[in-house]
Amino acid sequence: MTSERTALFVAHPGHELRVWHWVEQTRPLVCVLTDGSGAGGVSRLASMHRLLAHAGATLGPIQAPFTDRALYAALLAGDHAPFLALVARLGDALAAAGVTLLASDAIEGTNPAHDVCRLLADAAARVAARRRGGGPPRRFDFLLDGPPEPAPPPGAITFLLDGDALARKRTAVRDYPELAADVAYQLARDGVAAHLGECLRPVSAGPAVLPAQVLYEAYGAVRVASGVYTRVIRQDEHVRPLAAALERTRGAA
Repeated sequence: MTSERTALFVAHPGHELRVWHWVEQTRPLVCVLTDGSGAGGVSRLASMHRLLAHAGATLGPIQAPFTDRALYAALLAGDHAPFLALVARLGDALAAAGVTLLASDAIEGTNPAHDVCRLLADAAARVAARRRGGGPPRRFDFLLDGPPEPAPPPGAITFLLDGDALARKRTAVRDYPELAADVAYQLARDGVAAHLGECLRPVSAGPAVLPAQVLYEAYGAVRVASGVYTRVIRQDEHVRPLAAALERTRGAA
C-alpha cells in the first residue's frame, strides 16, 4: 500500500484492468467518462463497480455522465459545455479528496473518447490545484492499445506481475464478460507475456500533444458506411477544438 492519495479517470469501464495491480495497491478514487455501451447500448458500468468494490477502490462522483453515443453527439455538435462542467466537478472531487496522483487513459489516436479522457483529466488536475492551492496532482497516463509501454520513460511507475498478481488480474478479466472478445483479440495479437507488466507514464504540465494522424477516423468511416453512425468524428474538426477550449481555462479563477 502507498500513502499517496490516488485517483483514476478512464473513458470506459474496463480500462482499469490495464493497471489492475496498481488499482489493488493504491485503491484509488475512480471516475469514468462513459458507460462503455458503444453502438450496442449495453453498459459495462455494473461490472466495473463490482470489481472496484472487490479491490477496495472508491467510486468518485462522476460515473458515466455520458453514454458513448451522447459523448460522440456532443463532440460532433461542438458542444463543449458538458465537458467543461465535468472538468469542474472532477477537479472539485480531486481537491476534496486530497488527491496527489491522478492517472488516466493516454492519447493514442485509436478512440476519440480515450483522447478526450486524457484532455479532461489534465484540465481537472489544474482545477484541483486552484481549488486547494499549491500544485496539481501528479499526472500519469497509460496505454490502452497494444501492450504496456515497452521502454518505460524516466519517472514511470511500473509493475511486473508475479504469479499471484497475474492470477488475480486474470480473475478480474474473466469477471468482465463484456470484454471477452476484446481481451481474446489482444492476447492473440500480443501474447500473454506482453501483458505481464503495467506502466503508468508521467505526464507533463504543458498542453497535451495530439497525434499527427488518428486511426479512429478510418474506423469511424467504416462504421458510418455500415450505418452504425451517421458522421465521422475527426480530430481537427471535433477533438482539437475541445482541446483548445480546455486550454483556454488554464489559469482561470
